[in-house]
Amino acid sequence: MKKNSWWNLLRAIGFLIVFVIVFNFVQMHFGVSDPRSYEAEVGYLKEKPGSLDAVYIGGSAVFEFYQSLFGWSEYGIAVWTYANYSAPVLAMKHYLIEAHKTQPNALFIINMNAFRGWSATTNSAWIHHSVDYLPASLNKYQMIKNLTDHMDTEATLEEKLQYYLPIIRFHSRWNELQPWVFDAAETDYKSSRYSDKLLKQVTDLSKSYIKSDQRLDPPADVQAAFTDLLDYCDEQKLNVLFVTCPQSTTKKAVEHMNSLTDMAVARGYPCLDLLNNVELLGLDMKMEFYNETHTNIHGSLKFSHYLGKYLIDHYGFEDKRGTSGWEDWDKAAEEYNNKIAFYALDFEMDHAERADLDAPKLIRSTAKDQTISIYWELVDGAEGYVIYRKGGGKPWELIKTVKPTTTQYNNINREASVKYTYTVVPYRTVNGEKQYGRFNVQGISKTAGGKAK
Repeated sequence: MKKNSWWNLLRAIGFLIVFVIVFNFVQMHFGVSDPRSYEAEVGYLKEKPGSLDAVYIGGSAVFEFYQSLFGWSEYGIAVWTYANYSAPVLAMKHYLIEAHKTQPNALFIINMNAFRGWSATTNSAWIHHSVDYLPASLNKYQMIKNLTDHMDTEATLEEKLQYYLPIIRFHSRWNELQPWVFDAAETDYKSSRYSDKLLKQVTDLSKSYIKSDQRLDPPADVQAAFTDLLDYCDEQKLNVLFVTCPQSTTKKAVEHMNSLTDMAVARGYPCLDLLNNVELLGLDMKMEFYNETHTNIHGSLKFSHYLGKYLIDHYGFEDKRGTSGWEDWDKAAEEYNNKIAFYALDFEMDHAERADLDAPKLIRSTAKDQTISIYWELVDGAEGYVIYRKGGGKPWELIKTVKPTTTQYNNINREASVKYTYTVVPYRTVNGEKQYGRFNVQGISKTAGGKAK
């Protein structure tokens, strides 16, 4: 009888363990429908503990600016962008704690832009983005309490429970669930992004961008949250780098971040201020953002190149490309680069030297039978122009180099009824190497007519 009692107890304990595991898995698939947050947080758990060189923590500015697979392709460094859509101020320390669990020896890069808000309060949507895809842990539940205690509107007990048990809110979402939520990502791009906005959109920030060297104390609750994060870094003796990235925001927000940067420096932590030193990135402020706060793929390439080189120069990470145990990163980088080649030019991907030459104004395109003609205006200082084309299922390719006096190119024998896109890049030659200027990243398009030969 006693033996049966022990057996039943063991069965009950086993059932409870299985139930907790299954329930936690199900809970993580009833979160907000956002593959960006899901891939950055759940995909992170697939990485081998202790393997990453660095973990870059923050909000959407993190995974829209730095693409992990660009850093891998160029330098062989494994940097994971551990971020989500919102990144409330009070969540930042908890993100760091979560990342520290599995990558204790990594460099932790903290994006300061997450602290640019006017207060540390949060709202329901931000909380769901922050906690829905985290595995069950004491840190997660402490984060939920911290965030729900500082909501912009007071939450009822029932409303608070939905953060602890998302299934309460999303129990009817089975018909909405996408395949990616059961395999940690739509694609295995190591948290690198590929959204239509990142790849295609352009917003001109040349007149709205603000820099400042002034300091302004941020709100008390923001200072307290940042101090709490610094205290954790001190206690755990973490290797931390603070970074600001270029965004179009208010002068007040810039000055708040400047003050917080001073706080970090006073604690002995290095800070890389790319918000006030955007010229270091060589960004084209007219063409290389997709909205006021995020770079598009062209700006992201430049940011990734700069930050990757900074990490190599200052932290001496080893190049792991082609080495045993890193085959999945090699494969992911190859697939990602092939995808991006439809949106970025080869010299951007190779980070060739750039020249301070204006983008040629693309005047018009015409089609007559199978010939497409494009026209542009001359650029002062150009020694010539290179012409790129994509279309018919092929990525951007260099098709012609022309003289500095040329303003027209006729592309003959195009396939009938196929839409082609062209762009023109000015260049100059220095020590036998071409340096490429700015260009219209969206290009100019035309559909060929006539019959294909």
